[in-house]
Parts: sequence; structure tokens; C-alpha cells
Amino acid sequence: MLEADLHFWDPAKPAGSPAVGTVQIWHLSVSQWYPFLDRLGAMLSTEERQRAGRYLFPQHAHRYTIVHGVLRALLGSMLETAPEAVRIMPDTNGKPHVIQADGQPSSLRFNLSDSGNVALFAMALRQELGVDVEQIRPLDHLKLAQRFFATEEVRDLMRLPANELEAAFFACWTRKEAFLKAMGTGLRTPLDSFAVSVRPDEPAVLRRAAGADRRSWTVHDLSPGKGYAAALVTASAAPNLTRAALIPEFIMPKVGMAAS
Repeated sequence: MLEADLHFWDPAKPAGSPAVGTVQIWHLSVSQWYPFLDRLGAMLSTEERQRAGRYLFPQHAHRYTIVHGVLRALLGSMLETAPEAVRIMPDTNGKPHVIQADGQPSSLRFNLSDSGNVALFAMALRQELGVDVEQIRPLDHLKLAQRFFATEEVRDLMRLPANELEAAFFACWTRKEAFLKAMGTGLRTPLDSFAVSVRPDEPAVLRRAAGADRRSWTVHDLSPGKGYAAALVTASAAPNLTRAALIPEFIMPKVGMAAS
């Protein structure tokens, strides 16, 4: 990430639900929130606490607790309710939604992704969306692409010089994952059944999609920080995107700000 990109992630305080036509992207540095681990854990549902307890390594349990606790705090601030009172339930495809008191899904949509020290939250009203962030790391990129990606994506990756392959692989990966999460089908939709643009320096687009009108979805690249790739997919063609960093001072109660 260039220094000029840093202004995308200036800290901002949540100010209610997004306006219609606006997608809010919140950037979280997980390490900033460790002093609030116990308090965030207390916000989780019983099921979420049980899931955190199933992680083999403490650092993974802690990251889960922080990310999902902050999600609840963020949703609570938008819905003007206590974080622990926010009801989150999966739909028939398993995609989580906020549930209102009458049992119907809220018009507030959200999606989250975390990798390494970064988590991203996407929020919008009345439109589905998906976000994905990945920490860039050494992998057998071409072997993985040949196993999972669409034919045209593999072809484009193979044409790249070796020094551009890693960035292109992760750009492709995050664009594809964000699309799956926006649709809500997850890996029930094979990764090779649709195609996105590959190079990080070309426009992010959905090139082909089986069973979905590709014109209904828009792909956006994000700049999550050095060593990371990220993408957002929205159901609107040209939403107003707002990007901000979320810091503890803006969302945690001021009482007891010291570590638990």
C-alpha cells in the first residue's frame, strides 16, 4: 500500500446506519483490541463463545472473540441497542443476518472477513454485499489456481511474469471470495464456475458467472494495508463507498478503558 492510500483508513466514529446507497467499510487492526478481550467476549452469544472455545490455539480464539465482539459493538451502535442484544442468525444458505424483534431480517446488511492482523466489516442498507481480506503469503500459486480457479483466470495468471504472480493470485482470490460471500452460497458455488479479472492493476470486474446476472454485481478492490489484499462485491452498480479505521476509543464505553 502506498503512503497516499493511508487516508482511506483515517479513524472515524460510527454515526448510525449507512444511508441508502452507501456502503461503509470499517478497517480493524486486531492487535489494538487485545486490552478489551474480556469485555468483547462478554458481548458474544453463547454459541459464539462456544465456537471461540473450540479453537486449538489461544491466538485464534482471541482473534475470533475480538472480531465478533467488535462486530456486535459496531452493529449495536448502528441499531442503538446493546451489543449482546443484537440477534445474528444465518439464512437458509448460512449467510448471517441481523434479525429484528419480529423475527424478520433487518434492512441492515453486513459482512466481515479477517486474516492476520486485519479485519474488514462492510455495512449497507437493503443490499447484499461480500468482503474478503487475505494476508499475502508464500503459496504454490499456480498449482492452487489450476486446481480451483476458472480456465481464463489460470490462463491470465500463467501469462504474468513471476514477480507479478503473487499479487495477481491474491487479487483474484479475494475478488472471487467476496463474490461468493455476497451471493451467500459459499463454496456450494464452485470456484471455477465464474471468473473475475486477475491483475491487481486492471479494473476489478466479474467477467463470467453461471446462474447469476453478472451485471447485478459490482467488484471493488480495497487497500487494506501492506501485505494484504482485499475486495468488496456489492449488489448496486455504483454505491458511495466510505472507508474508515475503527479504533477502541470510538466504540467501547469509556468506563474501564484499561485492560481487564
